[in-house]
Order: sequence, then C-alpha cells, then structure tokens
Amino acid sequence: LHVVKFMYLLLSWFMKGSKHSHWDLFPLLPPGSVSTPSIEVISDIGGRLVLQCESKGWYPEPELLWLDAEGKILSAGPTETVRGPDDLYTVSSRVTVEKRHSNNIICRVQQSNINQTRETRIVVKCKNNKYNVLLSYRLRELVTNCDLNFSNFTNMNMIFLS
Repeated sequence: LHVVKFMYLLLSWFMKGSKHSHWDLFPLLPPGSVSTPSIEVISDIGGRLVLQCESKGWYPEPELLWLDAEGKILSAGPTETVRGPDDLYTVSSRVTVEKRHSNNIICRVQQSNINQTRETRIVVKCKNNKYNVLLSYRLRELVTNCDLNFSNFTNMNMIFLS
C-alpha cells in the first residue's frame, strides 16, 4: 500500500463586484512524490526510432513535452493521461525520431502551477548499424554499445525494452 499525504493550500478570494468571498482548496504535492520520466524504445522501423515517455504521481495534471537538444518542441503523438484512484495523474506520449549521426532527445514533464519539472534525456548515436546509447540522469552517465536490445536500467529510473 502506497500512501501519499497531501498538504493543502486554502485560498480565499473575491470576485469583482461580489460581497462574498470564495474558498478553494488546492492539494500540494510533497517534494519528490512525482516520478522521473522513463523513456522506452518501442520500435526500430527503417531508420526511425519510436520512443515512449511516461511519468507517474502528478497532481494537478501535468504537461509532457518532447524537446530536441536546443530545447525546441518536437512533433509527437498525443499525450495519454490517466487519473488513478488516488487522484494522481500518469502521463505518457510517443515520438518518432530519425536515426541520424547524433540525436539528443529530452522528455520533460512539467506542472507550472506548482513549479514542478522532471526530465530525462536520451542521446542515440548511429554508427555502422550499431548504436551507442548515452543516457544521462542528473549528473550520472552510462554508455553502452547495443543493437536495440536494451537492458533494464533500474538504478537510473529508466526502462528500456526491445
């Protein structure tokens, strides 16, 4: 059983022209309660990789973005949002990227209202039909030579499956 305890922000506010105050209760997530996005390689189709990103434990509903190395938003599939019985959101999305000489892709999940952002980066380098995959999580880096038969990197909060 996983229990998440919320802190709440109680706001009193007045609508313009109203004599009565309105009260709203907003849950605030404790620090560290949202998951770092995990990136999974879904498929390798003729020069293209399909990547999926997922992050859990968000409230309110977050936004998921795919970015390139320069921080430009990539065109991706729709974000799938699931609200669990605990009222926390899980978001996921897929993006298709070209297998170029070097591809630096970022999955960012953010909730602007509570100033929370988490991101995971994957760098795919092609060379002679083999791939050097560089994963960076915070300040740690791991390089592995592989042909898209990925292992589970649980210590880095990332899951890669073939």
